Amino acid sequence: IGSSVAFVRAAAHRSNRLPRAAGLPSMAVAGHWLPAFLLACAVPDASVVLLCKLTMLSDAVCGLLLVLRVERVGEYANWLMSTPPPGTSRLIAEWKRRGLWDRGADLMPGEQGFEGFGAIFPLYVDLSWSHSVELMAYIAIPLIVYMRMRHKIRLGYALAIFAALISHPLLDMVFHDATFRMGNRSRTRVSLGLWQMTPLCPFVFALEIAMAYLPYRLWLRGRRTSSGDKQAEKDIKTWKARFWALAIGHNMVSWYVVSPAMQWALYSFAPQPAMAIAADNWWSDILFASVLWSWTIALYPLHRLELLLPPADAAPVGDEEAPYVRVE
Repeated sequence: IGSSVAFVRAAAHRSNRLPRAAGLPSMAVAGHWLPAFLLACAVPDASVVLLCKLTMLSDAVCGLLLVLRVERVGEYANWLMSTPPPGTSRLIAEWKRRGLWDRGADLMPGEQGFEGFGAIFPLYVDLSWSHSVELMAYIAIPLIVYMRMRHKIRLGYALAIFAALISHPLLDMVFHDATFRMGNRSRTRVSLGLWQMTPLCPFVFALEIAMAYLPYRLWLRGRRTSSGDKQAEKDIKTWKARFWALAIGHNMVSWYVVSPAMQWALYSFAPQPAMAIAADNWWSDILFASVLWSWTIALYPLHRLELLLPPADAAPVGDEEAPYVRVE
């Protein structure tokens, strides 16, 4: 893995002339639901809501570890500042002392002409625990055991749980840095750096929506969408609209629009360095964590849809737990 990771990182670095940042939560944002919907299509008795939650677990864990100061972020935006905030400079120095600085992939300000990160992801980051394939695999094992013992899930459902959990760091490697092994940001780190390519931001925003919407439509095709009940059909229409209103209006806009706007406002008008957001300070870690945790709100309308739209070949059920597992 080591040589291939180095090759991918080096190729991406040459193409962007930017260092790799080790990944702020998430992801792709709504795009992380792509594997969840596809897995739910392949395993109809699996809950799409549960799978969506699992694809977002890396971000939920990231929020917790940011608040606990296990994982760290330091801003350096080429469109906002000429030098990094003091907190970011201290973080870089600390990583160097602890052997977490990856020479050749991480660049100091001014090194090889580096003047900061692009618009969507202007951060030096260590998310080597929450965004590691290894940790998500470890979490999957006890969860699968519990689901098998409690709900008698089939092998296909178990594999879907495992795939959903590890999909987050794997998908994030396209957008920002994530790791195969956990605990060290300088090892097994991979990124194609899509979020570092500022001119592509509108395209990436549309790409993420398509990544969620197209498999969502595929999932709908496998559900019983008409029962003849006018109220149920009205409710289905309502919850569909609410799901996408939250997915785009909250999840996507909070990352692609509100986050850059807040950074610009604070660095332009607020007293510095006290209000230097994302510069390795606890108050901004709490803020980021709150946003990450809030993204799961969009899944409540999807939960209601799942209750109203059973699998096309399923017998009618009256238990609200049924969408999560179908006990054989």
